[in-house]
Amino acid sequence: RQRQMCIRDRYMWERIKNIVIPNGQKLIKTCRENKIEVIYTVIESLTIDGRDSGLDYKISGLCIAKNSTDAEVIDELKPLENEIIIPKTSSSVFNSTNIEYVLRNLSIQYLMIMGIVTDQCVETAVRDGCDKGFLITLIDDACATHTEIRHNNSLSAVKGYCRIRNTEDLLKEINVSIPQIIENYDNDLLVISEDFGDLRRISYKEELIEIWQTSYTASSATSAIQQTWACHWECPWGCPWACPWACS
Repeated sequence: RQRQMCIRDRYMWERIKNIVIPNGQKLIKTCRENKIEVIYTVIESLTIDGRDSGLDYKISGLCIAKNSTDAEVIDELKPLENEIIIPKTSSSVFNSTNIEYVLRNLSIQYLMIMGIVTDQCVETAVRDGCDKGFLITLIDDACATHTEIRHNNSLSAVKGYCRIRNTEDLLKEINVSIPQIIENYDNDLLVISEDFGDLRRISYKEELIEIWQTSYTASSATSAIQQTWACHWECPWGCPWACPWACS
């Protein structure tokens, strides 16, 4: 049966190995270099026998015992010692964990979501995160599901809840950091201090710089990434929604 499952899901496993993991490594590395918060979620019960798992997981046989090796993040995407790992027992991480509370405590409003599988855990996290007021970016080439058709159908279904980007585009956005933007200004007299507030405005030489705290989360292998961005009247996101800061 295991061999039949491997043959049936060959597309997904090859995509994970050749596309999702390499892109996940790039994203996580870049986020860490930019002091961006990385958060992981894993399927893991609170009990050894999995009796606390959601009904869907019980029916699907996804009862991963507490503290088992199956609940660990794969070595290729292994979290650092002080990074957050949140165990979940439902498809949507927002339904069976305190992740919303954690994100609010971290002053995170932007979530970048990656992981597996696209049309289950990832899609439900996108929908629920959007409904809870987070601005979502779904990373197309850092997700996978059982078939290409299912993957593409899922992307089409959630495009109203998020913006969809590929890894290279997001890496470019992340690397547009505050120091690079500040290089356009004289270094003297300008001091920027980080704050928990989502939005602060600094007037300098009759220029208005808008600074807000942003982040992204990758779910299932799952990173949520936090970074303070500086924007000189141009939103780096190109938001499809009405930007709450009217920064364009």
